Amino acid sequence: MSQAPRDGVGQFQGALDVTLDLPLASVGTRAMAHLIDLAVLFLIQVLVLAAFTLSLSSLSDAVHDIAVAAVVVASFLLFWGYFVACELLMQGQTPGKRVMGLRVVGRDGAAVDPVASMIRNLLRYADFLPGFYGVGVVAMLASARSQRVGDLAAGTVVVREARGGAAGRVRWPAALGAKDVALLEAWVSRAPHLLPEKRAEMAEGLLRWLQKDHPALLEGAPTAGPAQDTLDALVERWRETPGE
Repeated sequence: MSQAPRDGVGQFQGALDVTLDLPLASVGTRAMAHLIDLAVLFLIQVLVLAAFTLSLSSLSDAVHDIAVAAVVVASFLLFWGYFVACELLMQGQTPGKRVMGLRVVGRDGAAVDPVASMIRNLLRYADFLPGFYGVGVVAMLASARSQRVGDLAAGTVVVREARGGAAGRVRWPAALGAKDVALLEAWVSRAPHLLPEKRAEMAEGLLRWLQKDHPALLEGAPTAGPAQDTLDALVERWRETPGE
């Protein structure tokens, strides 16, 4: 269960009893991500309308009216389906969110599930009222976790992903899902600040999980020493060098 955030950070109780500290996305950053997505949608709409216009000349009047109605319905489905499809296929992201380093997560910090994604995006229209996301902006400013109406109904939160520093960001293997990445990111961010015994306990739990669910990722990693050394070696293997 998520806890109250502190200074723009949301705390989520994830798997293995690990508390995930995830930075919350601001209203401005979310707005920029949405503008990027609207630009992508506009280009898709232009292509669809161009194809439709080219086919009009070959249609009879009766079929023409049906085709126009079909395009209106398709436009709605495209707008709604774009966000749902992207969030499910891109593990909580859309092209705009990826550019801005944002991700939609569930109550436990894991990737958004299909039902939650559909709910939050169906209610996008309520957030838009009375125009320019007026209701949504008010809800985000009033919510402790910057949630719009759709997020509140679906139990979702939009968080910022860690950006790479001087040592380079981590390029997580494709085999890891969003929930898996959240667990390992919790290790990277929290391990240096834990007491030695707590750090060792957390490392052992994570290593057992990797051995069970992702044994292929441990190939070539040093496993004879402490679990935390193995995890650190894996993270360094996946870390990008600056400028890469």
